[in-house]
Parts: sequence; C-alpha cells; structure tokens
Amino acid sequence: MSTNTIQELLNKGAFILEDPHTGLLNIGPLCELDSHTGRFVDYDLKTACYLSEPDYQLSREELLKAVASFKKSKGFREWSFSSKADYLKSFKEAKNCFLNTNLNKVILYRLAYAEVKNEFGTFFNSLSSLLSSNKNGYIYALINPSKSLYRLGLAPEFLFKGSKGSKYETIALAGTGGLDEELLLNSKLIKEHKAVEESISCELKNKVSWGEISEERHGHIKHLSSKGVLDIKREEVLSLAEKLHPTAAVGVMPKNFNLGFSPGPEPRGFYGGFAELLMDESSFALVLIRGLEIRDGEAKVFFGGGVIRESVLEGELKELEMKFENLKVLLDL
Repeated sequence: MSTNTIQELLNKGAFILEDPHTGLLNIGPLCELDSHTGRFVDYDLKTACYLSEPDYQLSREELLKAVASFKKSKGFREWSFSSKADYLKSFKEAKNCFLNTNLNKVILYRLAYAEVKNEFGTFFNSLSSLLSSNKNGYIYALINPSKSLYRLGLAPEFLFKGSKGSKYETIALAGTGGLDEELLLNSKLIKEHKAVEESISCELKNKVSWGEISEERHGHIKHLSSKGVLDIKREEVLSLAEKLHPTAAVGVMPKNFNLGFSPGPEPRGFYGGFAELLMDESSFALVLIRGLEIRDGEAKVFFGGGVIRESVLEGELKELEMKFENLKVLLDL
C-alpha cells in the first residue's frame, strides 16, 4: 500500500469506517450492488453495508500521513441556524404527546448552515482535524467528488461490534452534560438513558446483558454509557443493524410511534442513520451522528437531543448549544 494509491482512491470517491473492535480505519471505493463480490454501499450513506473485506485498513496516523499533501482550507463562512421558534414548537408538540399518548422519548434537532468555497479542501481540513485528535469515538466518512458530496463525523456509539469467536456487544449512550456535571446523580438523564437500554432489549427479546452505567467523555461534553453483551449467533449479525435501528438514542420510543409533527427543520437524511461493515473476522455498525455534510457549496451540521416527559426547554437548548460547540472544535468548523 502506497500513499499515492490511497490518495488516488480518495480523489475518486471512497468510504471510511473506523472499526470499534480493532481501532483501524477501513477504506474502500464507492460501488453499487455487485452480485460477484456481495459489496454494496448507499451513495447517501443513510445505511451502508459491505459484505467483504475493505481495500485498505489503516491507523489514524497512517491516513493522516496519506492526506498530508492535500491542499486544505477552512472554507466555512459564518454559520446560521434553523429557527429556534420551530424547535420550541416541536418541543411543545412533544410535551403534549407525553401527556396524551404513550410516547416515552423523541429526538428533536436543529441545523447549522454555512457557505463553503472549497469543498474538497474544507473536507480534508476537517478530516485531518479528526485524525490528529485523540477524541473518543469512531470516524466515518463518505467522499463522492462526482456528486459534490462529502460527509464526515465521529460516531460516539455503535449498534454492535464483534469478531469471530467472541461475544458481540452493543452500547446505550444517552444523557448529556458538561464536564463539571454529575450525570449519574441526574434522575432525568438516568431515565433517558434507561429508555435506550429498554428499546434495545425489547428488539433483541432480552438477549442482552447490560453492564453498569458510567460517564463517558466525548470532547467537551459527557454522556451516560453502558455496554451490553449480546447472546446471539453469528448468522444473526447479518440482520442485526436493521433490527436495532433506530434505537431510542436516535429515534422515538415506542419505535413505531407516529409523531404527527416534525422533530426538526427538514428531513434528517444521513443524520441518525447507520453504516455497517460485515467481514470474516470483524463486523460492526456505527450510528451516524456528530457529523458534517458538504454538498453543492453548502455545509450542514445536524445536532439534536433526547426529550422525555421531564425535559425542560432551557436545559435542552443548552445541550444543543454544547453539542454544536463541541463539533466546531472537533471538525475545525
């Protein structure tokens, strides 16, 4: 593997998915369904699946070295935001549903927008920022120059991970606070987190054993986190991501609840989707949040949070602000 080979692949179009089990970045070309190789990726990376080995597996340091010669620029103009009034309206709708229906939890989100002059250089500036950081999470990216489409993020959670001969794991990650907050003493955050555990256990018919809830740092914020060990057979992994997604961490609870109102300013697209890689030795699926999209000269950042009956508007707005500021540092926005 040479640096030139990696650069050529990235220039043509590629996906990057970091394996939570091995810590390696899996890199391969974009392609449609191929009956000979069994490889498939959705160009919008709402859900993506590879059924064979990726072309390359690199460490963060190796990929950072490979993209060092790319011209980079911090091409974002001033950021503007979706209407706070629209968020308030959705929040009130959610509160009404909590009172009058069986809705337990919903993710409400906002958007930030900015004009981008140099898409390619801006994307690789943000990618280099991620690669050179030691922040907790798993890198995902989609590079599609022919469609003027770039996506990049640091997923804080996975739907599952595992390898041949070992137990598969999942994670529940919900409940957010600042670094100076005691999340484990906050009953609202504990309830929000437990809702995610419950949604996963329900989908797996209780074939999961949960560990203790702990605090986990992600940049300048913290989350409540717990690992679950799955009691499943290897062949069940093929349909595991579709069965679990979306968990209450990124969707609604109950899962099939019809909201009747918009949880955000526009359809989520890739935000909250998943990307999975199914290989002989190691398989995993990442949850696509904490990300940036650059398309046709515009950058978008989605940032959201879980709302339950006990949620307070001021607290939710503060959480969204913390998450966006965290992303600005993470992706050098």
